[in-house]
Amino acid sequence: ATTIPHFTITEECDVTDLCDFRTHLKAPLSIVALFSYAVCRSLQVFPTLNMTYDDKNNHFVKHEAIHLGIAAHANEGLLVPVMFGAHDHTIIQMQDFLTTMETNVTNQSFTPKELKGSTFTISSLGKLGALSATPIINYPEVAILSLHCIQQRPRYINNKLTQRAVMNISLSLDHRAIDGYAAASFLHHLKQLIETLDFEFIKKPSQQFSKMFGLNLVNYIKKDVRSKKKNK
Repeated sequence: ATTIPHFTITEECDVTDLCDFRTHLKAPLSIVALFSYAVCRSLQVFPTLNMTYDDKNNHFVKHEAIHLGIAAHANEGLLVPVMFGAHDHTIIQMQDFLTTMETNVTNQSFTPKELKGSTFTISSLGKLGALSATPIINYPEVAILSLHCIQQRPRYINNKLTQRAVMNISLSLDHRAIDGYAAASFLHHLKQLIETLDFEFIKKPSQQFSKMFGLNLVNYIKKDVRSKKKNK
């Protein structure tokens, strides 16, 4: 990782609606799970960020499958368990993976195979996430996303000063493979997904999702539709 020519861009993300959405669910759905889902959708639009570097043959390898590394702090240091085939995971499967991962980190019960093979990594320190950082790329990947803490900050919305839940997200990239335009485009796409809640499982929730997270989701969707009609 020390030989990779890093560059980092940071974007502010308004997560007010995302946080509000989570309060309407009967079961926990983590910020990391929601960002994991959004990252996979964004990587499908910008696949150049889902590459790894082949040292032996000195070239970058494109991957159709998205194997998402989730950085986690353990007693022995940093671990990066891999969510293999994350692009095919439902939001429920992603949350299940993260819940199991927390247990395995605590019990130190990972196998070597579960810690290798990621094509993109997400790092989050939760409430300790600071305002910004320069995450170090998880070699041999070409990109890593860092999620920072959520803070209440004053922002102007429709020319009115209001309080919003805001978090910064930082993206570090390998400049040999990714230029600034591609990086900014990916981050903008990710930001739009998060801020508009443009997710299939919200627009057309499955029976499994509705059963697990409750009918409050239906009420939330109706409320959201009414709110958007009023704002037109």
